[in-house]
Amino acid sequence: PDKFQVAFLNWVNSLIKLKEGDTISLDGKYFKASQSKSDGPVSLIGVINAYLTEGGVAMAVKKADFKKEGEKKVFKDMIEILNLSGVTVTIDANGSFADITNRILEKGGNYVVPLKDNQKTMHRLASDLFTKELKEKSECDSIEKDHGRIETRKCTAIPVPEEFVKLLCRRKNQRIRDRGKEEWKEINSLVQIINEREINGKITKDIRTYVSSLKPNATKLSQIIRSHWKIENKLHYALDVSFDEDRSRSKKGFGAENFAIIRRLVINLLNKDASKKSIQVKRLRASLDLNYLIKIIFGAQEKDLVQKV
Repeated sequence: PDKFQVAFLNWVNSLIKLKEGDTISLDGKYFKASQSKSDGPVSLIGVINAYLTEGGVAMAVKKADFKKEGEKKVFKDMIEILNLSGVTVTIDANGSFADITNRILEKGGNYVVPLKDNQKTMHRLASDLFTKELKEKSECDSIEKDHGRIETRKCTAIPVPEEFVKLLCRRKNQRIRDRGKEEWKEINSLVQIINEREINGKITKDIRTYVSSLKPNATKLSQIIRSHWKIENKLHYALDVSFDEDRSRSKKGFGAENFAIIRRLVINLLNKDASKKSIQVKRLRASLDLNYLIKIIFGAQEKDLVQKV
């Protein structure tokens, strides 16, 4: 699978050219059917996906055994194989660690990561800052209405104040068990997203906090944070609905990882076709129409290719 992964990544890089400011999202995905009752409730095989949100391209995938290792190690392995020069990387909360974000910076990229319970001190300090009167801040709002749902999003981005850095360092130095751990580098902005959703008169409110190496531009940061969900809506959803990946029981040897790479290779090929048909319809047509199959695989549709085949 390591050699297969390199070949897949080289092929992807031949299809796309990363631009300054592109966003790559990293996120974990479980194969629920790989769980065995005898192995315990967390014995799941899964993968970490890398997804180029602008082009809708699955860039890389690495297997993760969530019983033996957490997502953190696989995130680090994934970062090592990707070209991140000029790219902004978004990760879910399981990747919000200094040794991960620092490696992104070393490879020439930027990061936007959420703060949750795995970074309690930073989360609390950042949340407290947004309750105060802020002199220097960037804000943007958006409202979406769709099928009876009204969603209001407010993004506030602020430069990291000196007091935040001092409190964070003081807190870190007080904790003996943190010795030897990396410290966060280039935290240039703190971001708060307030999401208010109204459905059938019922209102729910969600507040999320992020740190980033980018400058505090609320409009840009809001777009980047929002784009992270494309990996769920465009990639993970297609894999489960069109390829039934969630019910894959492969868990021994190299099967799970190799077939995961193949599924993402096929999705990239099908997404290159400009027609608006669903992935499922494209797969069915490719199985019935040789000309279309050749067009999908080789990017051509000439009749003489059929004769050569």
